[in-house]
Amino acid sequence: MTQLETRVTDGAVLARESDTGRFLPTEAVSPHIAARRDQVAELLLYAEKTYEEIGAELGWTKATIAKDAVALGLERTRPGPRPKYPIPEPRKCGNPDCTEVVNPEPNVAARGYGNFCSIPCARRAAPGRVRARARELRTEWRRRADEEIARLNAAGYMTSRQFAAKRGVKESTVSQWISRGLLKAERRVIEGEPHRIVARAELDRFNAEEWPRICRRMGPRFPSNWGGERRRTWSRRLRAAVVGKLGGPKLKYDCEQATAVHRVKGTYPSWGPDRIAEVVNKTIRRAKPLTPKQVRGILARPLDELLEKLQRQTSGVAA
Repeated sequence: MTQLETRVTDGAVLARESDTGRFLPTEAVSPHIAARRDQVAELLLYAEKTYEEIGAELGWTKATIAKDAVALGLERTRPGPRPKYPIPEPRKCGNPDCTEVVNPEPNVAARGYGNFCSIPCARRAAPGRVRARARELRTEWRRRADEEIARLNAAGYMTSRQFAAKRGVKESTVSQWISRGLLKAERRVIEGEPHRIVARAELDRFNAEEWPRICRRMGPRFPSNWGGERRRTWSRRLRAAVVGKLGGPKLKYDCEQATAVHRVKGTYPSWGPDRIAEVVNKTIRRAKPLTPKQVRGILARPLDELLEKLQRQTSGVAA
């Protein structure tokens, strides 16, 4: 039978097995630590001394006294001012249709702002008069801002947004010109919104001095130093707006072949593109026979629309 031999090390009671010789920790506490913790509890509860004062009185470090306080369940909170508002309990979102649980901050919950899990929930739960009042305030704010900008325009100034619209560029481009020193502008806050104000005299100077140099550098379509992959990429981006409006690639079959494909498919619905192409090529002989891919393209579009496109293609009119 295994026999145990006890030993106290660093305040913990260790038991050694006689068979293996290993020391194993136990749940017991060393007697001198228990006595010290009794003294710590008495000084903390009745004398209300700090960890440093207790450690100096008992001859232990502050860290040791703090560990004893944790073991006794008497750990003190971190130093600093007490919270102004109590710690709120988790609550259900204020929106009746939402099932989320909200854990708001103390100061936010005390003011009633933390009753919702998100801004959309708060907006949906707001009464109609609140939303209507918010729209009224927003409209009034926008009206005052527009009036101030109109007064600036009458005095010979314009915003960077108006400048960009006049020059046909984006507002970010105007910001780059200002940051690079090509355009002089004044920063002004109008109804809480920052703006860059440009004088009309500065516009005239920019048009006479800077704009011609920018045009020479950029060229009619692309900058002169662009080439290779960058030029091809932007060429594709510029063509993307008109893709499909120029008629697309020319069809390599005629109206008779398209009509035959639809007629064969209507007669034999279970036939695939390969079989339909083979039958139509035997019936209508052309220099370039139909391929299964062309058959799938013919069947993907209505026959009337396809015949109209083929007629326009034959007459040379773009779609």
